[in-house]
Amino acid sequence: MFAFAAVSFIAIWVVLGLAPLYPGCFSTDSIDILKMVSGMPFESDHFRYDTLNNHHPAAYVFLIYIIYNACMLFGFSQATSAAIVAFAHLFVLALCCGFIVRKVSELFLRPALTLACFAFLLWDPLLVWYSVTVWKDVVFSGLFACFALLLVDIKVNPKQYAAHLLRGGRAAHSVGLLSASKQRVHCRYRDHGDIRFCGIS
Repeated sequence: MFAFAAVSFIAIWVVLGLAPLYPGCFSTDSIDILKMVSGMPFESDHFRYDTLNNHHPAAYVFLIYIIYNACMLFGFSQATSAAIVAFAHLFVLALCCGFIVRKVSELFLRPALTLACFAFLLWDPLLVWYSVTVWKDVVFSGLFACFALLLVDIKVNPKQYAAHLLRGGRAAHSVGLLSASKQRVHCRYRDHGDIRFCGIS
């Protein structure tokens, strides 16, 4: 279920999102980040940032730095390197949405609901556009949704998690993913991530 859904998201979003919007969607601040990681002057004239723009967490900027400069090192053009950065956002969101579909299937045990969830995530035009947007919230929102569903799963199946936590298996793996997801998002890919996680927890 997870693999099929994730591959479907990647395929459809590349065709409907990345291809027509190539090299992806970039806002003022994401363009400034690309300038920053490529060594260009990145002072922004946007009214929100005055002369210096880096309100993004360092880990997110560093992730873009690694991807973009690795592409440039291999001889890709600036446009292609930027498109690969956009694809990286798409890839992460596709994995998160695949996980969401799997969790909905496990929690509700209703094929029709699972299919509706899968179809909505796959064909929602705003999500297609969102998937190829170079923005920290693409990564954050996907991981945050996974975190929220894991909390629901623990609430619905507390005995299962308690019984199998020490023995490993799916429950322990999910708890491990829960911790990993929290650490990844925990103010590394989103400003004030601590506050958001405390709120939902």
